[in-house]
Amino acid sequence: MKEAKHKQLMTAARRVLPIEVPAGFGGDVLRAICNDQPGPATSAPSMTEQLAALFPRLAAAALLVIVAAVTFEYFAGGDVTSQLTEASDQWLLPLDWL
Repeated sequence: MKEAKHKQLMTAARRVLPIEVPAGFGGDVLRAICNDQPGPATSAPSMTEQLAALFPRLAAAALLVIVAAVTFEYFAGGDVTSQLTEASDQWLLPLDWL
């Protein structure tokens, strides 16, 4: 900032009348500071608030499970139940192994 502009701004600032502070302003500020401090009197969040905070996580987890199921169904192709039955027959011990 140039010196001339700085002097012009300071001169304009000196011409402005100072703001009147209301009576008891300091006391109001101190009371507001004391009331804003958290203490043992603060109540625990309600069940509704806890569920509202938890819901986005639950929704994301449910969406992930749905996407995984749809992806598995798409890539598995066909009847998933029969494929799982066939896989369990192949992996588990056959009944005639004795």
